[in-house]
Parts: sequence; C-alpha cells; structure tokens
Amino acid sequence: MTPLPHSSVLAINLTELRVGTLRRLAVILSALGYLWLMAVMWLDFARASSFAWVGATTLAGLPFVALTVSKRHLATGSTLLVMACLVAVAAAILSYARWELVCLLVLPVIFASVLLGLRPTLLGVMPLTLLAMFVMARQLPVDLGTLDLALPMGVIMAVALLSVQSLYAHLV
Repeated sequence: MTPLPHSSVLAINLTELRVGTLRRLAVILSALGYLWLMAVMWLDFARASSFAWVGATTLAGLPFVALTVSKRHLATGSTLLVMACLVAVAAAILSYARWELVCLLVLPVIFASVLLGLRPTLLGVMPLTLLAMFVMARQLPVDLGTLDLALPMGVIMAVALLSVQSLYAHLV
C-alpha cells in the first residue's frame, strides 16, 4: 500500500469535515426551524406575517432536503443549506422588523465558508448577504450611512475570511 500524497489526504479530511458539519448543521437548523414554526403556529398565528411562515418552513424543511441531496452532491447540498439559512434570517428580519437581527446574517456566511470554501463564499454568499442587508435596510427604519449598517457588513466580511483561514490552518 502506497502512502497518499499530502494534498489528497488534506482533501479527504476536508471532505469528511464538511460532511460531518453538514449533518450536524442540518439537524440543528431543522430543529430551530421546527421550534420557530411551532411558535408561529401556536403563539403568533393571528399576527404572523407571510415572512414568518416562509422563514420557519424554509428552516424546518430545507436542511433535510440538503442532507438528502448531499449524499450524492456535497456542494449542492451545502449550498442549499446555506441558502435556507440566508432565507430564514432575511425572513426573520423582515417579519419582526428588528434591525438587531441583521447580526444573524453572519451565520450563512460562516456556514458557507466552512462548507463551501473561500471562493464560493467571497463570490456568491457574501455579496448575496450584503445585498440582502441593503434591501432590508431600506425596509427598516435605519440610515444607510450609519454604523448600524457598516459594522455588521465589516463583521460579516471579517468572519468569512477568518473562518476559512482558521479551518485550513487547522488541517495543515
């Protein structure tokens, strides 16, 4: 038996880490989505907006779909999980009209940087997250030129870069 080159061992370890992370995140996010859905149905039914329903059902159901898809296509399942989280956070911000919830937009970026890598995060998820932040800022009573918008954007960019860098540093 010949030893594997260092790069292929690293790729195998990275894939195993991503599969394990996807499984755990799918279960956790589905559980949170289910709890949110129950809260919308039982506690907030009369006042619940369509955004609350969309966010809760997306977070409750799509992680299981992502888990099923990831058995054949890991990148597609990971992308689906990240987008489910992004849609749920955006729906929560719009539904509850709380600007403080915008800090939760860092979660899809962290998940994408760990599950998908640096390039898809920087080229796809982070711009989509920042665009969602701008769109939601127009819906909420916040001035676009204040630190209320600049600070979360800076944190999201820094976290995306640091989480990927940290993951690769621990593997090497």
